[in-house]
This record gives sequence, structure tokens and C-alpha cells, in this order.
Amino acid sequence: MSGRVAVLGAEALITGWGLAGAQLVPAEGGEQVRRAWAGLDADVGLVILTADAATSLGAATGSGPLTAVLP
Repeated sequence: MSGRVAVLGAEALITGWGLAGAQLVPAEGGEQVRRAWAGLDADVGLVILTADAATSLGAATGSGPLTAVLP
């Protein structure tokens, strides 16, 4: 995998990932999450999603970078 790591979801749940150097993409609610996903930079190779963000995106993650969902 090459590229940056982004973490997308509720700000309260993703803040700590910034300490590890991840790009934080705070978004809550379906529409905001989908806009944030669509606006990811082309150099993002992995997106870590909160469970709610993953639910909001559904199958849309198949057309983008590698994803992982937080428990």
C-alpha cells in the first residue's frame, strides 16, 4: 500500500488518530460522510472508518481506497 492514511467519522472518535500522523476527516451523518468520502485526496491509500461512517457509505467504499472499519 502506498499513500496517506485518513480516518473518517465522528470527530470525538477519530481525534487520537491524528497523533499517529493520520489525516483526520471529521464527518457525521450520511450526507456529510458521503461528501467527505468523495472529497478524499487522490493520494489516500487507506481510510479507517468509524462503524457509523461505514454504515453511511455502504457499498460506496468498493470504488475507492482500501478501507478498515473500527469496532
